[in-house]
Amino acid sequence: MEKGKYSVIDVHLHFAIPEFFAYLEKNNALFEDSILLPRKTNDEMLDMMDQSGTSLAVLTLSSPHPWYKEYPEEGVELCRKLNEAAAELQRRYPDRFRFHATLPLPDVDAAMREAEYALDKLGAAGIKLATNARGQYLGDPALDPLFKMLDERRAIINIHPHRPDNLRDDLFSAKIIPVFEFFADTTRAVLNMMGHGIMERFHQLKIIVPHSGAFLANIADRGEEFVPLLKRLGVLDEELYMKENLSRFYYDMAGNPIPDLMPLLMRFIPASHIMYGSDYPFTPTQKCIDRVADIRAFLDADPKLAPYREMFFHENAERLYRL
Repeated sequence: MEKGKYSVIDVHLHFAIPEFFAYLEKNNALFEDSILLPRKTNDEMLDMMDQSGTSLAVLTLSSPHPWYKEYPEEGVELCRKLNEAAAELQRRYPDRFRFHATLPLPDVDAAMREAEYALDKLGAAGIKLATNARGQYLGDPALDPLFKMLDERRAIINIHPHRPDNLRDDLFSAKIIPVFEFFADTTRAVLNMMGHGIMERFHQLKIIVPHSGAFLANIADRGEEFVPLLKRLGVLDEELYMKENLSRFYYDMAGNPIPDLMPLLMRFIPASHIMYGSDYPFTPTQKCIDRVADIRAFLDADPKLAPYREMFFHENAERLYRL
């Protein structure tokens, strides 16, 4: 790609296919997350991108995670259909789309086969992993063979929140999953990966945390203070300080981080690890347009943040995806 081609690169844009919704309906899961992913056409998606100045978007599946124990083979088949559909969009619009492949976890063997097919045959730009796949959280030792394979390929991974396993339906937060539980589960999954040394053992991976890190920026200082205690309890190695670990991840800006969260996040996250994300179509078209303008205005108005504007909007993603 020629230098300067991109104005905005969106690393958090969702797509789906009719078979995905049919699969959810079969499993009585259309509203598993309390809201349903809006169904949008490719033309509507491209129109939003054009109006918001988005040159390129990375397609990923949102949630619910497409695997249910009653129909495990259908989950494997659906992941293949999702990945082939995304690959077709990438082929049809090579200047507008890349995609991250969906894997049929918690079946690790099937997930490894699908990852290999998607990366090596379909040209996937990366892999999407749910924070938990039916209770199997990122960082679970059962996932080590998959992470080893992805590490050998220097893969880019984006994680996306999912409904926590065994969440009680009578809790208020269960009725509005994306407002609290998504952020809680993202935080839980990242802490679990840190606790199991994912970034130390698989140091070639590039992992994108959504929604500006969820609650991680808010608890970083608290986590740092607990390191000595965790060391004494044998839970954590002394070297694994929280802010140092968090600085190794990448972060997308979905979830409207301005004006409060961005300065907080940047206290310990390198500016080179922050990228724009829209969360379309959960974020409607007009809000996507407004959010790009709002973020740009916010950054331009702050002399400390203004130099990072182009990094956040496209340069960091260009570097990560080698565009």
